[in-house]
Amino acid sequence: DFVASPIRRTRETMELMRAAMGLDPSDYRTDPRLVELSFGDWQGFTFAELEAQHPGSTKGRRATKWDFLPPGEGAESYEMVLERLKPWLEALDRQTVCGTHGGV
Repeated sequence: DFVASPIRRTRETMELMRAAMGLDPSDYRTDPRLVELSFGDWQGFTFAELEAQHPGSTKGRRATKWDFLPPGEGAESYEMVLERLKPWLEALDRQTVCGTHGGV
């Protein structure tokens, strides 16, 4: 089974992998549970940029990455990502090639 995050760059990577394996590049499925962690209002900024704009703002994340929740709508902690992924992982019933993101 082959499954990827619906984000374009992971779909492109999956298609490259499948083509390199001699398989139909488009014969895979996507699952929205595999999207990358959302940093909410912090999305798109480096930690250096956040610190420069809002000194001390990343201190909480440095102290505890696991349950730290960035500010903003849709933001997730790593703990929340795990809860999102658990049902997907538990439903796997065969070997699966998964294309996803670093925070997943």
